[in-house]
Amino acid sequence: MKNLKILLCSLIISVFSYGFEAPQIYKNKEMKIDGYELLESDITLKDGKPAKMAVYYRNTDDNSMDTFFNVYEQKGSEYKLILQSEKNFKYSYDFIKELDTYKNNLTATVNGNTDGLSENETREIEVFDTYKPEEMKFELKYDKNAPKFDDFLFIKKTVDVNSEPVLTSEVIETVKYPQKIKTTSLIKSNINGEWYEVILADGKKGYIPVSENVEKRNFKWSAMVDKMDIVNDFISETLKKEQKLYTISAYAPLSRDYYGEKDKFNNRPNQSVKGFISPDSKEYINIPDRTIFRIISEKDGFYEIETPFYGGPYYIKANPNTIAEETELKDIIKHFIVIDPDSQSEVIVEKADDKWNVITYSFVTTGKDNGYSSYETPHGAFLVAYSKPVMQYTRNRKKDETEVAKHLKVASRDDLVISGEALYAVRFSGGGYLHGIPATYGGGTAAKKAYTGQKIGTYKESHKCVRHYDDQIKFVYDWLGDASPNDERGHRKPVTPTVVIVL
Repeated sequence: MKNLKILLCSLIISVFSYGFEAPQIYKNKEMKIDGYELLESDITLKDGKPAKMAVYYRNTDDNSMDTFFNVYEQKGSEYKLILQSEKNFKYSYDFIKELDTYKNNLTATVNGNTDGLSENETREIEVFDTYKPEEMKFELKYDKNAPKFDDFLFIKKTVDVNSEPVLTSEVIETVKYPQKIKTTSLIKSNINGEWYEVILADGKKGYIPVSENVEKRNFKWSAMVDKMDIVNDFISETLKKEQKLYTISAYAPLSRDYYGEKDKFNNRPNQSVKGFISPDSKEYINIPDRTIFRIISEKDGFYEIETPFYGGPYYIKANPNTIAEETELKDIIKHFIVIDPDSQSEVIVEKADDKWNVITYSFVTTGKDNGYSSYETPHGAFLVAYSKPVMQYTRNRKKDETEVAKHLKVASRDDLVISGEALYAVRFSGGGYLHGIPATYGGGTAAKKAYTGQKIGTYKESHKCVRHYDDQIKFVYDWLGDASPNDERGHRKPVTPTVVIVL
């Protein structure tokens, strides 16, 4: 959904032009425009000023609704146009209800952003209105770590919050790293620069100047639904054709990784297979372990395959013992874990009738590509392999480290030692796990975990995995369940097939 833009000016109020011409004077029964539906209502502006709002809308070829809001303020005996705004809604049966809600938000936004407006100042306001699709609902089963906002600022360095979008206004609070603050709009002033309007924890409204000290982020609800639908459409189509569904099997624990080039999806070849554009092509993408795919044909030592996210066809070398692992999927996926590296967030979703129900969500820490030893969390759709109560992790053995305790040795690698562990690990791609806060063996474990924990939801920092608060991943671990209680390795297969999507 497009962000709304409006214009406020001191003394003389200008009108945005979007190629749409509304009447300059409000005249009852003379407001209709060919090709548009019209909704009219009375509203009240700041200081009790009476006004009219005329909303024009029409359905477009891409099944969205072009909508124009026009506000007319009473000036003497007439109502004159004082602002015009545009918004594009996704078509739905709830469009009128959504439009009415948005109309109220628009009025509140206009009334709330005239504070400190100086003579000859012009303010352009971009309203943040992250869209929540109608097919998504929020009946949380665990909300301890769930933020109460959709659009927010990540505070990278200490910054003041002002009472007005003017540097000389009162400082009402100071916020620091690693806080996240709800933001509602961006104000661009021809005199006072750019400011974010924010809502503080106590409900007070304030303003933070746009700078490198803050970063605007949001929860991408629409993108999540789109990706989940893509996966399930792919699965439904495959099953309808009576074809089999597979996952890439390219997991080699403790292997000596080749740190190759990124492909067009930003995935490196770590624990992946090459998917060639054609059997005789040198161009390829890296298809990570646990990626869902279907086989279209087999010829000349290659499988021709298609995937939900990477598209296709691609050609992978046929090796059924190590490359293609047949799944047991007989239906669409009803459990999803959706991770957004941009906002450092994760959302857990269940299919409930015709709705996607968000049962919990929180901030996380995803992988950082440092160019030589750690990887960005791979992008794609991955069928969860298993979970386990504890995951040990390794580090490179130091040159002067001549003696290593027996319980910290790695059997197949003299150059590595076990350095710590993390609780409630869920393997989704290669050596990529969802897990709790890592704890290095030795003294000061609690302090180390607290330090690492405060960085969750800030920057990409892990080696590939996705770090969680311990209580959050415990909920996910229990939610996945255990369909293989007698597994000798202690691996717990999810009771319900679950897919991890990394946007």
